[in-house]
Amino acid sequence: MGTRFTAESPDKHDYTLTMTLPLKDWLQVRDQICGNRAYAPWPSSTLADAISDMAAQAKKIYWLESE
Repeated sequence: MGTRFTAESPDKHDYTLTMTLPLKDWLQVRDQICGNRAYAPWPSSTLADAISDMAAQAKKIYWLESE
């Protein structure tokens, strides 16, 4: 038996994209989104903020402050 799923309005559904990059590449993506501005318009700003948050958390875990 074969089946096929179709959506009448695919732009009204949520989708998840999982992407793995080194932190330096994520920061480059964030900088490309924001350009020379301190912010990006929505929805890019949400992605830029998530990247910044991820970087801050990674630095807390992996880069110990020097004493």
